[in-house]
Amino acid sequence: MLASESTKTIDQKKVQADLKGNTLRAYIYLLKSHPKSVGVRELQRALGFSSPNLSLYHLDRLVSLGLASSENGEYSLVRQVRLDVLQEFMKLGNFLLPRFVIYAVMFSVMLGYFAVQLSSLNLYAFWALIFGAAATVVSWYETFQAWRHMP
Repeated sequence: MLASESTKTIDQKKVQADLKGNTLRAYIYLLKSHPKSVGVRELQRALGFSSPNLSLYHLDRLVSLGLASSENGEYSLVRQVRLDVLQEFMKLGNFLLPRFVIYAVMFSVMLGYFAVQLSSLNLYAFWALIFGAAATVVSWYETFQAWRHMP
């Protein structure tokens, strides 16, 4: 039992080390399009590669890592791995969303509800609005920062 766990750990480390650059971009594209299959030309157009051979090279690397399979020239994802680069994201349908988006939406809704329900502005309500606005701004800032740095 322990040997298979260490093999998985080594395999995970190898995948982490090999998934970089355009191969990582190809993996993310397959992850977003899962369970649909992707062709070589489709990947080339989507990622802006200069030739179909470049797309084929990166798709074949994913197959050799055991993350994708090829059937009749179509590639599909067979295994998902947890990557350090994608720890800040969650998959929702075909989208990769920053985890901070949950907090940003929650704080925005709570701040909006509090502002609508506010009947009189006293010291406590003023500070609640200040802290609510600060939490909302910080959450949206972190969400957009994570989006900008997505591989």
